Amino acid sequence: MDELEIGDNVLTAITADSGFATSFSPVRWFIHRRPEQLSEFITFKTATKSLKITPNHLLPVVECGSVDGFSLLNYLAASKPSQEAKQGDCLLTVVNGELQSEQILSVDSVMQAGIYSPITSIGNIVVNDVLASCYTGSNHQVRHAVFKAIEFLTDAVSFVAESLTSSNSLEVMQRADGEVPYVLRFLLSAQNAFVSA
Repeated sequence: MDELEIGDNVLTAITADSGFATSFSPVRWFIHRRPEQLSEFITFKTATKSLKITPNHLLPVVECGSVDGFSLLNYLAASKPSQEAKQGDCLLTVVNGELQSEQILSVDSVMQAGIYSPITSIGNIVVNDVLASCYTGSNHQVRHAVFKAIEFLTDAVSFVAESLTSSNSLEVMQRADGEVPYVLRFLLSAQNAFVSA
């Protein structure tokens, strides 16, 4: 994660005719990109996978067994803060390009420096072959809708600015460190107030 840059393509999950598939999606922003910040991380281990994630990061925790016939959007919508997942629950993992459920065998906590929270256009990311939401908090769908609106506005403003200036290097609404601009952070905070109300 520490080498990831805006524009890099990362593995994501998509809905396909035959169920689920993996695809690559570009990193649009970072909610957090703080290599020096000390934070708690939770490590989940399955029989074949391991994921280290912050406690409030949203994680699709599913019933163990077949994942056929279920919507990827439903799995993501049901995501919960990773601190609520426990041994015996199942995570969605990628095996040979397909999603399957794998039971959590152990859960540990560790303090570590470096918080990275990339946002993709699709709203999910596959880390160490484990599917995670791109968001923190309590509601994947609301967060994703807000970021899709932000993405649309950013693209529209950039298009207009580039059209007016003929400069392809103008980056509007983007902080130098790659994190979400302050005005958009305010909108996310406001959204938190409405969701929790």
